[in-house]
Amino acid sequence: MRYPAVLLAALLAFFFAGCGEDEPAFPVNMSRRVETTVVVPKRAVTYAYLPQFSHTVSYERHRLLVDYLQKATGLPIRQIFPDTFDEHVKMVQRGEIDISFSNPFVYVRMAAAGARAFAQIIEPSGRPEFHSLIITRKDNQDIKSLADCRGKRWLAVDPTSAGGYLYALGEF
Repeated sequence: MRYPAVLLAALLAFFFAGCGEDEPAFPVNMSRRVETTVVVPKRAVTYAYLPQFSHTVSYERHRLLVDYLQKATGLPIRQIFPDTFDEHVKMVQRGEIDISFSNPFVYVRMAAAGARAFAQIIEPSGRPEFHSLIITRKDNQDIKSLADCRGKRWLAVDPTSAGGYLYALGEF
């Protein structure tokens, strides 16, 4: 019972130490104002990529595509950066993202809200392909093949990531 009383006394002493009169008050002149204006960005077509990388990396990976689309269409295009897959989907549903670069699972969710696909990636092989990566430590002697992964604990990205979670979940 003694320790709670000592702890309470220490907390009160700390709190009241900050309540002194050491700092003088100063008057605020409300007649001295500076008018500011909010710069509203020009309307542009918005483009977003599912958040798989930092904003900087995403920008660099998609900058050339955005530049190409601007030149090809003559439209201003602005790249935006949702922080999660769920935020990305909600932004598409609210009309805040005009062009979405997404995976198949996220597309199905967005299509239910009226989004439609107008292009897909064709890999250098000439075929549409989609894949995942499984990464293990180099010195891990227990996992050398896909079969070795079964029954192991694993870490994945967003639960709505087709390649980063759903495909692996289905495989394991």
